[in-house]
Amino acid sequence: MSDSNPFPFFRSATFAWILITSAAHAEEKVRLRSHWEPGRTYLQLTETQTTSTLTPAPGETVEQKLSVVQSTAIKVTPDPGSKGKRAEVKFTGVKGEMTFQNQTFKFDSADPQSAHPLLRQAISGTAGKSFVVVFDADDAFVDLKDTEKLAADGTSVTGLGAMADARAIGRLFVQSLDMGLSKSPVSLGDKWSSEESLNFPQAGKMKVTLNSKYEENVQREGRPHAKVTFEGTIVSDDTKNPDGTEAKGEPSVSLSSDSKISGHVFYDLERKTVSLAVFLTNLSLNLQGNRIPLRQQVTTRLVSITDTP
Repeated sequence: MSDSNPFPFFRSATFAWILITSAAHAEEKVRLRSHWEPGRTYLQLTETQTTSTLTPAPGETVEQKLSVVQSTAIKVTPDPGSKGKRAEVKFTGVKGEMTFQNQTFKFDSADPQSAHPLLRQAISGTAGKSFVVVFDADDAFVDLKDTEKLAADGTSVTGLGAMADARAIGRLFVQSLDMGLSKSPVSLGDKWSSEESLNFPQAGKMKVTLNSKYEENVQREGRPHAKVTFEGTIVSDDTKNPDGTEAKGEPSVSLSSDSKISGHVFYDLERKTVSLAVFLTNLSLNLQGNRIPLRQQVTTRLVSITDTP
């Protein structure tokens, strides 16, 4: 008597369907790139903690700690005459605190004159300044505009950015938005490598090489996120001539080859933007023949996305 029970067939078909859909889900690729929606304003908060080890005399070391918190508003509007968009980036405020030799110095851009002159000079330059980033319809970078608004005082955003001129500050900001993420769509578990060239006028060109991984999907602040982890190196590009002599215009500051960078990014899959990025760097600065170890953590949080009035 033949087996007329249909259930084994249905079980087999269901099992096959599960395998197929699971495989399809595993292969689903997403583009992890910041999306900028016209009519919205994005508020970011960036905290930078920097610790440098100084050697004022042979056998003597002193730690200097600098903490900087900067708020940035990014107002997005349509780009006239194209299908792209314009993002007006404004550094709305900055606060800082430096500890050196048991003394603490504070800075607040709301009252800059009350700060120590050296601290005021180091971190006050961009407060209240703005520039414009032009993106195409697919959120790819196109151009920088109005960077002359930064040029009146070309001091830093954070850390090594202190050595950049006004246009370089804008370019560095754009590069930081998606650093560590893939330029192509990726699936969960994928790994990739990326390389960025950062240009600091006083320090020359820096090359950042990262190895990244789409680590996992997580829930963060009630929304699904992709977590990307990365690690790599940040080094000065070779500035020597082919004969081994120093190139003309050799920067006074450079990075040793043992400088490292690592961190992670949480990408909001619903709002298509980075909600949290953490960069950890262990740098070895060469400054006028002296080696200065420097540790830095840069944490950028998306505080809000609101309709522009």
